[in-house]
Amino acid sequence: MSALGNNVRRIRKEVGISQQQVADATGMSKNTISNIETGKTAANSNSVLKISKALGCTVDELMKGVEEGWTGTEGDHINRLCEELKQLPDEGRKQIVHTLQALIVYWKYRQED
Repeated sequence: MSALGNNVRRIRKEVGISQQQVADATGMSKNTISNIETGKTAANSNSVLKISKALGCTVDELMKGVEEGWTGTEGDHINRLCEELKQLPDEGRKQIVHTLQALIVYWKYRQED
């Protein structure tokens, strides 16, 4: 089971709702929620946001421990993030790109010290 799946299941049980209730609140199927919980299906950022709202928790709570469990190369992660970025609306994409550009400038500046 994935860290995300563990977190979804744990929080869902803590708040006392069923997979079907999460599915109804998110517009996803019960099968998809089950597959996310068991790690059979990877959730994209939009799904994670919907699930967090349905569970009444933050995205950070759902994502706790996820980074440590990632497999693959750094390039794989960058490619996955780029694919998710492409799916965002123009305004969201522009804000994230602007933030990344600022972070890159910041890190380059720090390296010069």
